[in-house]
Amino acid sequence: MSTFTELIGLPGSGKSYHTQFASKHKGILGNAYIVDLGVDKNKIINALFAIRDDPIIFALLGFLFILNIRKCFSRVEVRPYFVVLERLGRNRRIKRETKAPALVDEGAFQFVWRIFCNLELTRINLLIGKCILVRLIALTGNVEYVLVSKACHLERVISRNKQQKFDIALIAGDAVYIKSCRSSMYCLIVFLRQSSISFTARRI
Repeated sequence: MSTFTELIGLPGSGKSYHTQFASKHKGILGNAYIVDLGVDKNKIINALFAIRDDPIIFALLGFLFILNIRKCFSRVEVRPYFVVLERLGRNRRIKRETKAPALVDEGAFQFVWRIFCNLELTRINLLIGKCILVRLIALTGNVEYVLVSKACHLERVISRNKQQKFDIALIAGDAVYIKSCRSSMYCLIVFLRQSSISFTARRI
């Protein structure tokens, strides 16, 4: 069974760079990067496996979506609900199919964060989110938070030139959305630090 480490962090913080570095320097970091498993067909299979193995997470995500459906009107905001399940199924496949250490960028925790970027951090939303995270913790060995200074972060986001919601908001100075993203990441980090999972932070 694979030793599993998931990277979390704001978009453009350096998660992908870290995984690429790890894949080239396994002896230094002690981690091998496991690539994404397949294309659309495999992603659907991954999600179905996750629903079969943990229907409670599926129910919690569905309830959270219905509760906030008025805010979930675009693909950017709806997609993370599906991807949490897909990444959960992918994690199970990685654990079954390899004994090598796995360093995963953009995993289930990261997409729970993406869901909450677009939601109000109300008591009921946070309670449902906590229930989802509790179940995810049992399936992830370690979590590593990748952080970066605000100035360096903006520079990286500009240089990577991606037309993603977070990148556009950061460059445009959309303080409301960026605050929501940072607040959601802060809540996730606090929860993980207080949980039983092995949690570390790395500045890149």
